[in-house]
Amino acid sequence: MQIKFEQVPIQRVSSFYGYVNEKNSYDFDMHFHPECELIYFARGYGKAYTLSSVVNYFGGDWFLFAGDVPHTFVSLTKDNRAVVVQFRADMLGEVFWQNRDMAEAGQMLARSSVGLHFQGADIEGGDKKLNSDILKVVKLEGAERLVVLLDILRRLAGVKCGEVMSADITVKSASKCDMLMAALNYIHRHLAGEISLDGVAESVGMSKSGLMKMFKRRTGRTVNDYVVERRIYMACEKLILTKERILDISLDCGFANFANFLRHFKRLKKVTPGELRRAFAKLRDEERNNFNGDGD
Repeated sequence: MQIKFEQVPIQRVSSFYGYVNEKNSYDFDMHFHPECELIYFARGYGKAYTLSSVVNYFGGDWFLFAGDVPHTFVSLTKDNRAVVVQFRADMLGEVFWQNRDMAEAGQMLARSSVGLHFQGADIEGGDKKLNSDILKVVKLEGAERLVVLLDILRRLAGVKCGEVMSADITVKSASKCDMLMAALNYIHRHLAGEISLDGVAESVGMSKSGLMKMFKRRTGRTVNDYVVERRIYMACEKLILTKERILDISLDCGFANFANFLRHFKRLKKVTPGELRRAFAKLRDEERNNFNGDGD
């Protein structure tokens, strides 16, 4: 099944689309659309994915993606609430963001081609009203909601943020993006099991050689490298958050050969799985001791 780019509903009475997304879970569904996307997570936590990176998000965090940037979110809790606003960068004309009053917001929109992540702590330390004002964008009607959105973007431009992606990767061809998104979604659905180039190619209706060329050109890495990176990332989480045996973790993360798991882990993380687990256990013990000390 090919996964087409997300079609943002056409707004006949507004210049942008806004809604509240409340679900038991946000599942991996890599997608893109020509509209910019502003997301505020009122509740929940999980992971934000782009083609080149994964970052954690928590309640209170914001994200801003430029148009044509593939992304998705995966929740790790059943209590989720996000406010989503999608708008065309040129909804008010190409020169609007160049005027003096909105220039800083325009620069922020340009930078969002790599995805911008605003952590809740930085929002709380700066403009605390942003979290409540974003809800007005969904509830209000007419010109008033546009004014509130523009004001939010202007104020958000003054908040510290980090880049989500390590490189600027956008997709201008919907048909090619369909195949890439389908490949990524197939890979993530099968990370814990067996993944073959033939299987991925068949899932998107491409030849194996065509898939390999397209994937490397669009993501900057081979299919195998991408699979290994994501599996090692999954293994790191299990090592830190669980007490499972390292051998069992390697199997749960799709590595049939334990020696290969150890080799890839050391290559990507520069430490062994045991060393990583011990390092994080030591940090937890230190934090616990510091907390108990503060409470005396």
